[in-house]
Amino acid sequence: MIYHPHPDELLLFVTDHPSLDGPDRARVAAHITTCTGCAEEADALRVFYASLADPSLYAFMAEDAPRKAALFASLQSEMDDAELAGGVADDFVAELLARPVSRWNALLLRRPEQQTYALAERLLKHVDIEMNRRPLDTLDILNVIARIADSLHGHDADEVSAHVWKQRSNAYRHLSRYTESLSAADIAALLYRRLPDGEYGEAQAHLTAAIALFKMTEYQLALDKLTPAITTLHKYGVNLPLIRALILQANIFVEQGDMARALPQYRSVLPLLNKIGDRIEEARVLGNLADCSLRAGDYETAIHDATLAVDRYEQLRMEAEAVRATWTLHLAQLKVGDLEALDRLHITAAAFEVLSMLGEAGFVRLDITEELLRIGDWEAATPIARALVDLFTRARVTLAQVEAIDQLRRAVEKREATPDFVRQVRAYVEAENPAIPFTAPRPN
Repeated sequence: MIYHPHPDELLLFVTDHPSLDGPDRARVAAHITTCTGCAEEADALRVFYASLADPSLYAFMAEDAPRKAALFASLQSEMDDAELAGGVADDFVAELLARPVSRWNALLLRRPEQQTYALAERLLKHVDIEMNRRPLDTLDILNVIARIADSLHGHDADEVSAHVWKQRSNAYRHLSRYTESLSAADIAALLYRRLPDGEYGEAQAHLTAAIALFKMTEYQLALDKLTPAITTLHKYGVNLPLIRALILQANIFVEQGDMARALPQYRSVLPLLNKIGDRIEEARVLGNLADCSLRAGDYETAIHDATLAVDRYEQLRMEAEAVRATWTLHLAQLKVGDLEALDRLHITAAAFEVLSMLGEAGFVRLDITEELLRIGDWEAATPIARALVDLFTRARVTLAQVEAIDQLRRAVEKREATPDFVRQVRAYVEAENPAIPFTAPRPN
């Protein structure tokens, strides 16, 4: 079976209890960064634990001892029932996972007593794990969970159905089916609104829609979805959906060229990530901060943040991300006059090629070409410009983009190219619009 922390472990984790330390704490922290179900369970425990500090709760306890005893007896009974149902569901999930998804419905028809809220909850956690690996397969699993929801009653049915539609939205987005993703997110939000405590889920549905809109480059529409979602999520303290929404908002600011808003937004997220122990996302935010500072011309800060990002990525053994952060680091070093930074960029390009990331290698070599033209080193620039044609061809860019790179090669060979020429070629290749031919600037 796939590891999921026990609720007791999650409670110890969110309350920073010293009995959960070392490897166990690291394992829970790593898991909730990849499992939305467990992350949401941890968030719910944070909210519940915070509510215990409410003075009105203690006033109620002191004033009405019999009701207090009845309340705790009821809660204990519900917890016992849930734990028993969870154990049965875990066993049945193992039976399901041993079979193709196409046979799950037939097995459920023979075992209708297994169609429970606990089973739906377990299968939704499995969807979280599969989402990034096989999003198309998760749609089949979600159809099974939807049938389980049909057998439930009241709020349980609505809650499971809402989760199903939210995850359908995520799956459609992974498959680049953005219109379907938006429709599914809207249905999820509607279902969450039916629940007495559904505003947290509704905010997550709006976040899901905002991510799809971001992918569609509909930045203002994405912000319109994010703003109320962030307001709602803030009510629940530090939680993973809030952090994701804040990061997405910062990403939109970057795409809009608004570094003045993106930088403090990214910076404000770091202590939140540290609190929940998400080291992977912390490394990514540090990389984003470095990139923003580089664009904003704050090169010393870019060097500082990129160095931290590289260190975090290397500790996490995220090799491709480490090389990408190294690229930012060396560009910032180049800007402050580090004479060895150009040589380091050559190493970065070679590292991308080793990882078969040929497009990234090509863009690094464009950066090198731009710098060589700036300093007038034609002898060094010419062989790199020639190699760029082969490199981008192997990266499988369009014919129109290869032709733009070839125009750069010819201009370098004639000593007519400029740093601005390189920047125009780069922008053309990044735009990925082969319907518009590249127009070379006039030589000086």
